[in-house]
Amino acid sequence: VGKADTLLCRTIVSGRGAAPQEPPVPAGPNAQETDGKVAPVRTYEDMLATAHDEALFAYYFTSQLALIDLASNTSTNVGRPAIFGNVDPSPDGEFILASHVKRPFSRLVSASNFPTEVEVWTRRGDVVKSVADIPLADGIPIGGVMTGPRRIAWRSSMPATLVWAEALDRGDPKVKAPFRDRVMTWAAPFTGAPAEVDKTEFRFGGWSETETGVTLLSETDRISRVTRTWIIDSPGAA
Repeated sequence: VGKADTLLCRTIVSGRGAAPQEPPVPAGPNAQETDGKVAPVRTYEDMLATAHDEALFAYYFTSQLALIDLASNTSTNVGRPAIFGNVDPSPDGEFILASHVKRPFSRLVSASNFPTEVEVWTRRGDVVKSVADIPLADGIPIGGVMTGPRRIAWRSSMPATLVWAEALDRGDPKVKAPFRDRVMTWAAPFTGAPAEVDKTEFRFGGWSETETGVTLLSETDRISRVTRTWIIDSPGAA
């Protein structure tokens, strides 16, 4: 993180205590609710099934981010404990892209589809900007993607600029649309609006950059199994 001798790590929360014990008697019926919305049904293994499962999930997956200085062998906590997904420092080491799971947890989909907040933090853990507030992804069409920002990452050739994709077809491959996705970027200090840099006819497949700023944009068509990779003009590239 900024220096070769500093690591950004997930650590066990200090003083978290013993794991929750399963109640000897159920507190009540194991009930599930529906809001009447139509959604595809997928089959997953090892889902959360009870309130005790949820308590164990929160206990074991909650962690504390920390900066570890290898030279001085010291650790400094960063931000608040959370159930973190992706955690990635910006190329200049000044910011941290942090995604963390929020309640309510689901018993029908995997943890990667739980409600998630994606934020940009300072090195101290202060929230600079909320990038995306992603709801429970239980209604994604088969073969589709969620709406809103996804695959959020730092641009490797820039000090602190984000890039991500957003669906233009409601994330549904059955919807006819001239473009499936648009590609957005957002540069620090994140005070202006994100900028659209391209659109893809197929589904966005990835964005990568060389050290000199040459940008490769890939897109994939699920039906034809065709993948195309483009060299594109990359605004702000070094």
